[in-house]
Amino acid sequence: MQAESRSNLKHYAVLLMLLVIAAGLRFWNLEGAKFLSPDEYRALYQSKFHTPLFSLLYAVPKMLWGPSEESIIRFTAALGILSLLLVYVLAAKIWSARAALLSAALLSCSATHVFFSRSGYPAILLSVLFLAAVTLLLRGIDSERRLSLILSAIVLAASPLVYLPAYALLPAMLLSLGFYCYNQNKPTSLALGYALYLILFSLLWWGFSVYAETGAL
Repeated sequence: MQAESRSNLKHYAVLLMLLVIAAGLRFWNLEGAKFLSPDEYRALYQSKFHTPLFSLLYAVPKMLWGPSEESIIRFTAALGILSLLLVYVLAAKIWSARAALLSAALLSCSATHVFFSRSGYPAILLSVLFLAAVTLLLRGIDSERRLSLILSAIVLAASPLVYLPAYALLPAMLLSLGFYCYNQNKPTSLALGYALYLILFSLLWWGFSVYAETGAL
């Protein structure tokens, strides 16, 4: 029992160290970080006729640090840390605790992930939503908790409100859901999952169409 407790303590100590490294790489010298492109300024000045979810969530850091380029970059850097945590949780669920630590270690020092986390790029939020949706989906199927399935569908359906091409992932997600449920022999979860994804995506597609026409969302 004590050996297991020590092993868990070491495991979480390594995870904490990885989070510190990831935070250092993403938050160090943010004053010198720059936007990837002029499009990132839209959250500051003009969000109409653009996907709205990033701008809506940016309201919180905007209140904390004011409307500035640096506050947007701080926001995306924080989202980068959150995506690392979600990768750890998802890898632990699919594979093992050791694989989860390895996945977190690779992402923590990934030059590409660090770059996009420090550039104010709104699509970094997309990775957070996808990881959260898949984690909730697997949890809902394995435990047959309908709330997890509902939350998974909501989170995934909201992802195109960050980046419109995310709609292209709907067929892949539905096929993966069907394959997983078939292998796990869980027809109830399969039926509920299909219904939720189709209904929520249909509703959000309609909502986004209205938004795109009026720019009023």
